[in-house]
Amino acid sequence: MLPLIKYRYYVLHKIKPFTKGIKKFFFINILLSIVLIATEFMVPLLYKEFIEETIIMGRFETFLPIVIGYILIHACVIGIQYIKNYNNNRIQNHVTFQVKFRVWRNLFRVKFSEYEHSNIGDSKMHLEDDVTALSNFSSYYTIEYLIHFVTMVVAICVLFMMEWRLALFSATCIPLTLGIDYVLSKREMKLNSEQRENDQSMNTWLYHSLKGWKEIKALNLESRQKLIFTQYIKKYASYYAKWIHYWTLRALIIPKIRNDFFMKFGLYFIGGLLIMNNKMSIGNLLVFATYFELLTNAIINVSTIDSDLHGKKTYIDRLFDVLSKEYPESEAMTLPEITSIQLKDVHYSYPDQEEILHGINLKFEQGERVAIVGKSGCGKSTLLKVMTGMLEPRSGNIFYSGVDLSRLKLSSIHKKLGFIMQSNHLYNMSIRENLRLGNSKATQEDMIEACKKACIFDYIMSLPDGFETVIGEGGSKLSGGQRQRIILARTFLRDVDVYILDEVTSALDQYSEKIINDAIANISSDKIVIIVAHRESSIELCNRVIHLEQA
Repeated sequence: MLPLIKYRYYVLHKIKPFTKGIKKFFFINILLSIVLIATEFMVPLLYKEFIEETIIMGRFETFLPIVIGYILIHACVIGIQYIKNYNNNRIQNHVTFQVKFRVWRNLFRVKFSEYEHSNIGDSKMHLEDDVTALSNFSSYYTIEYLIHFVTMVVAICVLFMMEWRLALFSATCIPLTLGIDYVLSKREMKLNSEQRENDQSMNTWLYHSLKGWKEIKALNLESRQKLIFTQYIKKYASYYAKWIHYWTLRALIIPKIRNDFFMKFGLYFIGGLLIMNNKMSIGNLLVFATYFELLTNAIINVSTIDSDLHGKKTYIDRLFDVLSKEYPESEAMTLPEITSIQLKDVHYSYPDQEEILHGINLKFEQGERVAIVGKSGCGKSTLLKVMTGMLEPRSGNIFYSGVDLSRLKLSSIHKKLGFIMQSNHLYNMSIRENLRLGNSKATQEDMIEACKKACIFDYIMSLPDGFETVIGEGGSKLSGGQRQRIILARTFLRDVDVYILDEVTSALDQYSEKIINDAIANISSDKIVIIVAHRESSIELCNRVIHLEQA
């Protein structure tokens, strides 16, 4: 119990930065909880008065005050519970949003090199399962735990004050309950850790399977994917069955045997002996039994919450690993405009591979249209990624408008770059919404002009819903050429200084390629245009050609 109390303090300290503006609700709930504890101990006293004064002594004038007191207490409890639930929702929603926002923000602040090692399933679980486990700290693992813990302590003190022999017998359930639950919760924690690994792996696999459903069907891989899915589900079912086994033992079977069979029987047996020897009254025994029930419920809840927290530590600790990583806003320089890009003696090699870029020296000036050509695998796409800061060169320097890239804020550079690849992403939204991802303030006139430059306006107007047409996940309702033109139109809306096009026509037929090349030709003459291509029609758009040699 003590290690988990320290762990609670540790978690509360960690989530403190996410509670700005809502701490008052937490403390209000603590005060209300203290009032609730008091009401729980008042009700049995009313029962005692009713039994001893109204029924046994026949003083019926006490009946009405007892009923009024009972109603007032329960009305107070209902009101307090309502306020607590309201406050708890405010706390949970606020903390959940702030934590999710921090996780989401960190995902987009990591270095590009770290994305290669990221796991989609793990990121999804950080945002969902891990945050859910942490959100319970606003009430379940803290305030509710405190209520039950204080109730347990007060109840055992009251029981000893009423009848120490019965209280001594009752106290045996405390170490019994906590000990059994601790052993079972340790096994649950190990099980939860294994289940999380399986869920993480399954989420990643499921994402890639759904994303690549066309390839799966085309390659007739449905049976193989079904087998993998079945294996994941079987593992999940196995973990869940084991967890249910432990939970049933901890929450249902053992408490039933311990409380109903052993403790209650013992309580009434010993209490009966005390009544027979005039050591206790019937009313006191009934009140004792009520307080004993409060005690047992409190012990069960304290132990259950401890066990649940023990099992969820894996989720919470992993989330803190993510939250502990700080990505402060860079104080580097920003450029008002990119007028040139220069690479000086740039070298790059992928981990455990031979060098792919050897001493690259290049310069791109404003107004130039440059084609980069070379055989497959010679490093054309790698060169573009190094140039744009997606990969860090092993040695050498990259300059933007004469300023070293290391001294510039990378996000400010990317705002002025239009990097169009073969697989740029479109979302399952309308054409208008996809275009506005480039410029959220774009007007209808801006979109029309951009689409005309990208040679896609006439096609959009031919659709029944025009700009409101929903294009499917990844633009699945469009052809390859249409997708590339909408992406180009989206880039036009950004009004970037540099256009980088990486094999944008390689997968298109001649007709679509010509339309894309016409759209590229519409790029303003004061922009830097860099085209990686192997087709003559794309190379002809450029006034300079760079041949990249194979390693």
